Amino acid sequence: MENLRLQVWKGRRRRVKLLGRLFLIGGSASLIAGYFIAYLGLELLAGVMIPLGAFFAFAGNEPYMKSSLAGQSVVSTMQVLQEALRVNSDGGHAVFVPKSDSNRKVLMFIPTDDSQRGSTNGVGTKGHYYPPLGHELFTTYLREIGGKTEKELLPLLEQLRAVMTSGLELVEDVKFEVNESVIDVHIRNTTFAEIGKHPELVKGVYARAGCPVTNSIAEWICYGMNARVEWLDAQIDPITRGATVKLSLSGGIKK
Repeated sequence: MENLRLQVWKGRRRRVKLLGRLFLIGGSASLIAGYFIAYLGLELLAGVMIPLGAFFAFAGNEPYMKSSLAGQSVVSTMQVLQEALRVNSDGGHAVFVPKSDSNRKVLMFIPTDDSQRGSTNGVGTKGHYYPPLGHELFTTYLREIGGKTEKELLPLLEQLRAVMTSGLELVEDVKFEVNESVIDVHIRNTTFAEIGKHPELVKGVYARAGCPVTNSIAEWICYGMNARVEWLDAQIDPITRGATVKLSLSGGIKK
């Protein structure tokens, strides 16, 4: 589903920009023709087509066109996790555990409360393991770069930023700030406007484990650095379609 959604997004983006260019060309041609033959109708047509063409080609409105499909998919996924957390009585923040010999993929552990997440080796720790929300996006990132991730944190983050913004056109913008072991993520995507309509999800799921997009970022860091990543906090501003995520990176702790 994630792969299909990405293809839809990229296809719509190309078609919207092509439509904008056609409007600009047609409007310019109408303006020139109207000037030489002094026909007001062509000039009026140009007055409509040129602004529309500029809007479609340059205003970046394609995120609005793709937000509905993405938002519905993301919200429904988060609602499933919300129900699972309720049934299991898990109220802590997520911990991403790197792959090991016994498990060949990153796991997401959510404890009953945050006092339980100091150790995620399964001994004396209350909580449950869940599939990462953004795992399908994460595997798409890997395919986009040919399966080879950077081994140092800053190049790894820059690699992900390029994949998300340029390669897959998944987000409008994403920035990373690193302060010792804490990683702050600032990201903008139309999906956050849709998530923001569900305050119970923002408080109950997003603040503790994120959405598929932000969750995939934590999984990427955990996988690339082969280290445990703790989810500290996350917030959404539905008006600006922006979100922030605060993660903590610790070294070499495996399940």
